[in-house]
Amino acid sequence: MITKAQLKKIHALKDDLNMDEEDYRAVLQGFSNDKTNPIRSSKEMSVGQASSIIGLLERVAQQIPTVQKRLFASRQQAQFIASLWKNVSRAKDPIGRARTLEAFLSRRFQVRRSDHIPRTAAPRIIKSLRAMNERQRLSQLS
Repeated sequence: MITKAQLKKIHALKDDLNMDEEDYRAVLQGFSNDKTNPIRSSKEMSVGQASSIIGLLERVAQQIPTVQKRLFASRQQAQFIASLWKNVSRAKDPIGRARTLEAFLSRRFQVRRSDHIPRTAAPRIIKSLRAMNERQRLSQLS
């Protein structure tokens, strides 16, 4: 069954997109439950279905600049996070760094993709990476 965090995320995206109830129900009915009946409530979804709907709503939100600015970290924040990660990551190539950044964000901040960093999580991520960078610097001095 859907997790509380997923349920909260779906409803937050629905509100941010100003979806009315009719449109929201139409999105839900695009999925079916175990009995192949259309889903009428988000509480009937599986974790995988919820992830699919979240991904869909995030892609829609990215197409609307005003919503994107409210939901996701700015391009400058994302670039700063990537540059901080480059300093602390052990991966030498850009692909390896991107992969390990995604894993770090997922593990520590429950962020699925580095291009979908929630605006509210960006300062916490930056603070964490700065602390990691400082610890690494201090250990090199020892």
